[in-house]
Amino acid sequence: MRPAGTVLITTPELAGAADALLKEAGLRPFYVPKGTTGQDLPDLARAAQAGHGPVVAVISRSLRLGSDIIGALPDLRIISKHGAGVDNIDTLAAAAAGICVTRTSGSNARSVAEHALALILAAARHLVPLATSTAAGDWERARWRGEQLGGKVLGLVGFGQIGRELAAMGRVVCGTVLVHDPFADADGIRAAGAEPVTLATLRARADIVSLHCPLTEETRSLVDAPFLAAMRPGAMLVNTARGEIVDEAALLAALESGHISAAGLDSLCDETPGHSALRHHPRAVITPHVGGSTRQAMEIVAERAAGTIVDFLAGKPVRPADRVC
Repeated sequence: MRPAGTVLITTPELAGAADALLKEAGLRPFYVPKGTTGQDLPDLARAAQAGHGPVVAVISRSLRLGSDIIGALPDLRIISKHGAGVDNIDTLAAAAAGICVTRTSGSNARSVAEHALALILAAARHLVPLATSTAAGDWERARWRGEQLGGKVLGLVGFGQIGRELAAMGRVVCGTVLVHDPFADADGIRAAGAEPVTLATLRARADIVSLHCPLTEETRSLVDAPFLAAMRPGAMLVNTARGEIVDEAALLAALESGHISAAGLDSLCDETPGHSALRHHPRAVITPHVGGSTRQAMEIVAERAAGTIVDFLAGKPVRPADRVC
């Protein structure tokens, strides 16, 4: 049977049963090759359209989907984000073209929260330099003094599903959890065992500040030099949200001065391969945007992203929480 259309998938593979879901619905998956960049994507989109039939849907991961790609796909009806953040998608161009944009909100929340906790632990206990020096043959027990997390104050900027998951962990590991989220219900924050506070109070009291807010014009470079200066001396910063929320030059300066004792980052402003002083700072633990990349989360997210496309093309409504435009 001739496929009902092509699904452009901006990653070389999908986990779980997602590929089978698409094929069973009569759709033809078209995967971009490994190493594809944002510059390559417009040509690949046109190639998929010309050689594999009308592209009616896109499963989007991290590559930028701009108006050029949207304009090159006249049959496109839906963009399904493989994840929660849609800052890599030109949603205004999509809306203007009548294209539905969806996300798989909450599917990887537990995995991202666990990764944030791992970054906190790694930064507090110097796990990266300890493991590196031990692998090199050293056994320097007297040199290293980590920080115990019990009794620390964990501050969360953002209280979506990831923030809620980390708050539950933070109550056990640290004890006190502060939350700043102007869009969250204060009673709901208290019901979760956390304390709603202003951003100024959070910076002044938290030993660890963990970012869980979306990237918007209001949050871009939210963590700048004044923000960092207002944090407690010796505090730690963790970011499993978007790199652009942090002014990386200001963070590097704060690490160099010692005002910020450590940073755990799963996202950077520029995530292309390269080198920077921040990437190699001895008190920065940096991972390549893999917070949601557990086996379980990847399977759930892929199947939800594919299932949303199948349902939408079959005329079924998209869950309001998942629909962006």
